[in-house]
Amino acid sequence: MSALARALIESGRCTAEAIDRATTRATQRQSSLPEELVQAGVIDSASLATLINHRFGFPLASPSVLAATLPIATLPASLYGDARFLPIDRRDRQLTLAMADPTDES
Repeated sequence: MSALARALIESGRCTAEAIDRATTRATQRQSSLPEELVQAGVIDSASLATLINHRFGFPLASPSVLAATLPIATLPASLYGDARFLPIDRRDRQLTLAMADPTDES
């Protein structure tokens, strides 16, 4: 079970059964746990982002920043095909990513 799944259960935002169903759907659809939880109406995206921010200390990317994000010319286009993250900034050798589930280790 992922750190996010445990945090959602411990916080009372999701049941273990809802996590199991969403995990199964995510595997079948090759999507993410957060995506499946939001689509199923188990939790809304703002609540999920806030929980990740508070529990794990990851900063929030505002919707306006994400909407204005253009591909970074110096990165290969193949990086933009992975739905688990979105490159949003590059400075020198540091790449900033927006992620639905920054605890995902896959």
